[in-house]
Amino acid sequence: VGLGNYAALLASPDVWQAARVTALFTVLAVSIQLVVGVGLAVLLHREARGAWAWRLAFLLPMAVTPVAALFTFRMMFHPSVGVLNAILRDIGLPPVD
Repeated sequence: VGLGNYAALLASPDVWQAARVTALFTVLAVSIQLVVGVGLAVLLHREARGAWAWRLAFLLPMAVTPVAALFTFRMMFHPSVGVLNAILRDIGLPPVD
């Protein structure tokens, strides 16, 4: 069959309709995100009363996520109660501290 499947695929109007919808969605999504992102950056860059609170509200989630991942992995590798070390012990390997 080889390239015949690709030829049939490119001849299908459904494929081209899906490509148009995907391209339109991509252009709209990127445009909206760009405008909203630049607008928020401009608002957060201004020096105004209470600006620190807005900056904190937007930036704190970016700092909390890696810290939560760190503590999750620390618990997974805990020498006595960690799930990964329990698996290592079950297969006969020493636990990792």
